[in-house]
Amino acid sequence: MKNESDVKRLFIGAYIDKNLFVQHLFDLRRKFYNLCSGKWVEAENIHFTFKFLGDTEIVLIPEILNSLTEELKSFESKLIFEGLGCFPNLQNPRVLYVNIKNEENILENIFKSIEKKLITFKIPKETNPFKSHITICRLKIFNNPKFKEEVVKYKSFNFGEMNSFKVHLIESKLTQKGPIYTLVK
Repeated sequence: MKNESDVKRLFIGAYIDKNLFVQHLFDLRRKFYNLCSGKWVEAENIHFTFKFLGDTEIVLIPEILNSLTEELKSFESKLIFEGLGCFPNLQNPRVLYVNIKNEENILENIFKSIEKKLITFKIPKETNPFKSHITICRLKIFNNPKFKEEVVKYKSFNFGEMNSFKVHLIESKLTQKGPIYTLVK
């Protein structure tokens, strides 16, 4: 059994310019206030995830970083943040998210490359297909039928765009107040 000090809870992701989302998050929280409850993501933690690694042995981190030099860097590519959605679906929502559109398909290509390289470290492949998105709320209760209507109203809403992003290896420490993210690289 691994000692807690021998592992770090990690994921590979990219931060979104928080200035892009501060007002939108405020507006969405107000709009959905009586329609659902859950844990809203703080503006400084807004990101999208390529791969959740989970508890990873600290001794493997340098090797992982070395193997992902082509993925853990900056990319120039237009990302459009458009529309809301729910995982696993609108009938059984557990996560409220913003879609990410990218005409070059660069996000999926980065994901596939990461998946392929992490097999070496016995990190399991994802069971669900890759869906580029930004989680904005982890839902607990959503018993209001108007919740679905409100999500549909945002189907084509443009939350903004970015022309570049940087992929990082990030540590996620869980606390009572929510996760604390720290860049590993």
